[in-house]
Amino acid sequence: MKPTLDKQKPTIVVSACLMGDSVRWNSTAATCRFITNELANHVNIITICPEMMMGLGVPRPAIRQGVHLSDPHKKLIVESKSSRDHTELVEATKAPVVEKCHNVEGFIMKAKSPSCGLEKVKLYNLDNGHSIDHRQKGVFAEVLMDTFKDASFIDEGRLIDHHLREHFVIGIFSLFNLKSIEPSLSSLQKFHAEYKYLLMSYNSYALKKLGDLCANRNNDSFESVYDKYYELFSQTIKLPLDTGKVYNTLVHIYGYFKKIVDDKEKHHILGLLDQYKRGSLPMTVPLEILNYLTKKYEVKYLAAQKIFAPYPEELALRRFI
Repeated sequence: MKPTLDKQKPTIVVSACLMGDSVRWNSTAATCRFITNELANHVNIITICPEMMMGLGVPRPAIRQGVHLSDPHKKLIVESKSSRDHTELVEATKAPVVEKCHNVEGFIMKAKSPSCGLEKVKLYNLDNGHSIDHRQKGVFAEVLMDTFKDASFIDEGRLIDHHLREHFVIGIFSLFNLKSIEPSLSSLQKFHAEYKYLLMSYNSYALKKLGDLCANRNNDSFESVYDKYYELFSQTIKLPLDTGKVYNTLVHIYGYFKKIVDDKEKHHILGLLDQYKRGSLPMTVPLEILNYLTKKYEVKYLAAQKIFAPYPEELALRRFI
């Protein structure tokens, strides 16, 4: 039975062991407290354990990915000790796993798992049992990443990094907000206006292309415009942040105040921006100053900008950045 989802929240898929379910091969869990204690209050969560969906149960023999050197392009999924082959069972389980993940904004997967790992999964030479590569994806993670190209993906190891954690959370809430707009060009234009500076901090070229789509100079149907916008937006919001691009964005926001603030304030703000650019100050310091000025001078356009509040305030992710 499918879980009842709150339509006012993003939906993410989480490896069941990270939610505290004792479904790992040795009947243990790998609970991620950030997910269970904080993020779970603000999102819908669908749990998956592909190996349980394969019917392997717990406890179960550990599995691994491997190849025979006589056929190095044919990846097999076998039990680590007995070499019992589960490749056909894996293939039969891929479709049910994908079906369970319909219409979601993100995935948090178990790191390095032969099933769910997003990177650094070992590949073995099945002829001698030696590891020959450690850059593979988990067999189910790979099909999920190929299927849900718009979604954000992360594992619990990378969630420890507070910058990557915020980046992931921004991605899922941004995509959800785009999915939630009214089906009209004016709603899309309003959405784009609110995300202007957040998008600029990711890629100014993509911001321009997205703006051109919203302008709809060719009078295309809303559906056509939205589909193109959605594809580019979902890819842009997953780009890694770059200090130079963020600095440029903050300078643009500061431009609203440079003729309002006095010389002392101007010197202070420009100093903070320069310190951020040189790497001696976190982004949150100049960003909060600009947010304060936005409220002080009641700049309505800036007040609506998602760069200041891209996810629920209660998550308070920037307290660590």
